Amino acid sequence: MDSISWVDVSIILLYLAGMVVIGIWATRQGAVVSSIISTAVCVALYAVKQFVEIPWLEPIVISLAVSLILMWAVSRTTYKPETSTAKLILSEVTND
Repeated sequence: MDSISWVDVSIILLYLAGMVVIGIWATRQGAVVSSIISTAVCVALYAVKQFVEIPWLEPIVISLAVSLILMWAVSRTTYKPETSTAKLILSEVTND
């Protein structure tokens, strides 16, 4: 089994940092679309990797990037300030 490289670790950490930042403004639609499409991309790339030897192809890393981009793009188009996560959290705090 190949060991994970520092590039893979840094990409995953960058993805996680981006998800935390985007997660504050992410919408439900963005999360659902991101999960479905990135899973399909990952499965498809693993299928390709089974038949074609491409040494640089890392399906997980590519699907993480796809997930992050889709989460941002779909959330940006479906964002409503009145139902945003930050507004809901702040309204709960002020109501208590």
